[in-house]
Amino acid sequence: MDWFYQDNLRENSNSKRCKLLYNPEIKFKHWIYLDFNVYIKRIKLRDTLTEIMSSPEIYLRSKVPAEIYDTL
Repeated sequence: MDWFYQDNLRENSNSKRCKLLYNPEIKFKHWIYLDFNVYIKRIKLRDTLTEIMSSPEIYLRSKVPAEIYDTL
């Protein structure tokens, strides 16, 4: 998470529209999602997440599957 945070530093302070909460001091010993039979799946992206999220095409519902659009 620290790598992601450092790579995506915000340009504005928190607002009603966007809030970023991050504390590098907080760490978890156990992954509680394992209790729900959910596992993290690693995927390789062609571009960085920052580049993908800055691309206007991903916000067009006609070009992106509904599940992906909802996730973004």
